[in-house]
Amino acid sequence: MAIRCLKPPTPLQRLILGRKYAIEQWILPALQELCERPLPLAPDEAHLLNIEDVALVGSIRESIRSHTLTVAPTEIMDCIDASRNGEPWPRRPSMPVTPGFRFGLAAPTPTPVPALGI
Repeated sequence: MAIRCLKPPTPLQRLILGRKYAIEQWILPALQELCERPLPLAPDEAHLLNIEDVALVGSIRESIRSHTLTVAPTEIMDCIDASRNGEPWPRRPSMPVTPGFRFGLAAPTPTPVPALGI
């Protein structure tokens, strides 16, 4: 009865408590909400979860979103550095991003396979 009355306010809290106290009806919806939300898991949130849930949420978020880069590859290192230092990422305004354009990720040209003569 107490579980039915308790309503943790965030998906993260529901997932943590659901795992800790085996409240199965909270786990899947909490995972879904974490995958759907606009922001990825923050490092402090990830530290509260088990590694399997962190990997699952990250993997699902990656697979349900667009696979096109929206930044130049040279900006990725800047983004990583800023994130590791807990700083906002100062995106360079000089590099416009065209929707649907994939920086340096053109599809490889198929290599012809020589006939084996069998």
